Amino acid sequence: MDDFADEVTIGEAKAFTRIKLREYLERLRTLPVKAATEGEHLFYAYHRPKEGIAEPAFALVLLTELRQKGIRAADYTFEFTDQSEIMGYYIADNRLTKHYLTELLVYIMYEASFFGFEQEDLQENLVDLKIRVQEAKDWSAAKPAETKHDLDWLEKLVKEAGIIGFSPEEKAYLDKIIAYEGKIIEHSQQTEVEEILNKLEWLKGDLF
Repeated sequence: MDDFADEVTIGEAKAFTRIKLREYLERLRTLPVKAATEGEHLFYAYHRPKEGIAEPAFALVLLTELRQKGIRAADYTFEFTDQSEIMGYYIADNRLTKHYLTELLVYIMYEASFFGFEQEDLQENLVDLKIRVQEAKDWSAAKPAETKHDLDWLEKLVKEAGIIGFSPEEKAYLDKIIAYEGKIIEHSQQTEVEEILNKLEWLKGDLF
């Protein structure tokens, strides 16, 4: 509602939003698909734990990397990618991806419209991104290695903020929780990626 003028009612905002979303969906549906220069991309879903509950997470990978590296394949962002290219990406046929298909499509629609429904602000932000990437590289090259002084400064800041840290015993339990959460994510990814790769091999054998 912050995007609308104060005098706009909730009903008017909802009606306007429905129209814009319908136009956006129609745009995506009719866009000519442009092939990705890097190769074929694939979306898939897996689980990660959040407060003891299984929550969907989505990855976008290159098919060639997925075949070579499995769950170690790089996970790509795509909010800076042209919508016509995103519409050419594949969606996996594994169990969790099919189960969370609606959530995945919402995620894709959100990221694809990060710079406007027609990506009207994309080019401007691409220029800004290149500048910031170069600035980060320059800063990294000039920054000395982290010292104990840097760590002491961080600990001082935490104390000044009134944050009471974990005791050594509590920290040990927390480290175990983090490690096991990582194992859950890795197991879920491994299970789903194996299913995807098995189906890809089956399709390859069926086609050739």
